[in-house]
Amino acid sequence: MSFKNEIKCQRCGRWNHWENRIFDVCYFCGEFLDIQSIYKEARETERAIHYENTSFLVIRKHDKWYIRIIKKIFAVVNLIFIALVGFMVFLVSIAPG
Repeated sequence: MSFKNEIKCQRCGRWNHWENRIFDVCYFCGEFLDIQSIYKEARETERAIHYENTSFLVIRKHDKWYIRIIKKIFAVVNLIFIALVGFMVFLVSIAPG
């Protein structure tokens, strides 16, 4: 059983056979049929690159040895702090009254 999908081209307004691929193009004008998915994929890629460049705790291969040590110490201190806060929240939540 095969399902035939059709999508209307945003540029010329004609209906096209669509195979649910991002890079399908209109048979009549050559415009991409699923432009929103292309933009969404580009934004997600840009966000991933931006996060990788701005995150402080990511230990990169090109970091110097003393920067790596500082980042590891900071990560351990951060983990201990989160564990203590979580434990205090647990104690408060089980306290009677």
